[in-house]
Amino acid sequence: MFVVALFATGVALFLVELGVEDMADLTQMAGLIKPKSMEGLIEILSPHIIGMGLMLFVVAHFLLFSKKFSQAFSLKVFVALALVILTDQFSYLFISIGWEMFGWVKLFMLLVYASLLSVLVWMVASSL
Repeated sequence: MFVVALFATGVALFLVELGVEDMADLTQMAGLIKPKSMEGLIEILSPHIIGMGLMLFVVAHFLLFSKKFSQAFSLKVFVALALVILTDQFSYLFISIGWEMFGWVKLFMLLVYASLLSVLVWMVASSL
């Protein structure tokens, strides 16, 4: 349920940011992309990367004390989630330079992020 809620709110906020008002607007997504300045990108990226990275570090830190999962597996989940976060956040850069397909990459990375985060939270919860 958490993954569905996180994904749904993320998609809704992303589409609202693009100015999508109805489903017909999605077919003209290229025209909806608003170019952002470098300052605007930094304004978006900074709090997201800091917040998501801090959350990832805190949750993954608990896996250091786990006896149930190997540290190699925990490290793989941590690195995968970190790469997904970076890909998700830096999609804004590619969208702003005109590569509209990165809007779909961003939405897919949001789904992967929510799924991997739920796996990580499950790993922590089941190992305590």
